[in-house]
Amino acid sequence: MAGRSPISRQTLGKTFLISLSVLGIGALIELGVAGWTFADRYRVLTSQTPRIRRTLPSGVPKTPPPEVLDVMAVGDTALADAAPGDAPVPPAATPEPVTTPIVPPAKPVPIPLAKLDQKAPPGTRYQELVEQGKILRSRGDMSNALTKLREAQVLEPGTPQAITELALTFEKMGLMEKAAEQWKRVHELGEVTGAYFQAAEMRLKQSQSMAIKAASTVLEQPGSGVNPQATIGIGDIELENGNDPAALKKFTLKVPLKLRPRAHVDVHDVVIHVLFYDSVGGKSVVQTSANVNSRWASPPPDWTEGDTEVLEVDYSQPRPDPNEITHEDRKYFGYNVRLYYKGVLQDTRAEPTRLAAQFVAPQTLENPPP
Repeated sequence: MAGRSPISRQTLGKTFLISLSVLGIGALIELGVAGWTFADRYRVLTSQTPRIRRTLPSGVPKTPPPEVLDVMAVGDTALADAAPGDAPVPPAATPEPVTTPIVPPAKPVPIPLAKLDQKAPPGTRYQELVEQGKILRSRGDMSNALTKLREAQVLEPGTPQAITELALTFEKMGLMEKAAEQWKRVHELGEVTGAYFQAAEMRLKQSQSMAIKAASTVLEQPGSGVNPQATIGIGDIELENGNDPAALKKFTLKVPLKLRPRAHVDVHDVVIHVLFYDSVGGKSVVQTSANVNSRWASPPPDWTEGDTEVLEVDYSQPRPDPNEITHEDRKYFGYNVRLYYKGVLQDTRAEPTRLAAQFVAPQTLENPPP
């Protein structure tokens, strides 16, 4: 006969079963809410704008140089400010889908160099020649300055700038008659040239009376020895001293050759003799042994731009050699200038004047130019 267990079996009550059921239902509800929240969040995230990758155009460096950044358009600042390489665009504050197309940035258009560099070379050959002539004049190279300005004048003969620069160059050379001729040409262009016309008018008023007086008296100077039938004469000669430590005496003689009004000459028929004299031992006067060279101030001498051409003659007397036992005591004494046209004496100048009487010029040349 089986024995009876001392522990009595208890049965589940109705209250416990109800409580257990309520807890199960609550757990299911929480799992459902969590699943719905996760699904809704996933839907929102997948509907947001995808990442956009922006790259610079091919051939453009990732870091533009400063001079390129300076000339970029205002609308291209985003390209200049972007970090090198690909960079994601941050998501919008409001998660809305992007529906508008993405427009690539405009290609930068650089400003012309002529606007950035105020010292850019002139754009035309005419302006280049004018600028070169001005630079040469400022350096004292008058001959080449005249050449450049005349070339510019040929290119644009009706433009007053080159003619004005020619006038200023002649003034700097001391050739006031030639300068007046150029100012007259500017004045004849009329008031349409503006400031050029006013400058020419002012210059002509200052020099007109002096030019007329010089033109009427240069060939009538007393004691010049000019031929009454002369076609060409010698103007006022200037002596410009030079500085050379190796020379005992150095200077340049400027001899203006002036045409009689309304006269025309052929340069090949013009012969000019410039003779220098030294005193030896303070007693006798003889022709110099110094080095002498001549040139035209504005070649070629054709008298087409005025009635005066200038011959420049350089005189350089070297210092005596101290190693020589005996040497002549030579010192510069003076000059004698003779001007011939077609073999006939036209004019003479001498300084001191007694040289003209001591060394008389022949009235004709034995071998005139052919």
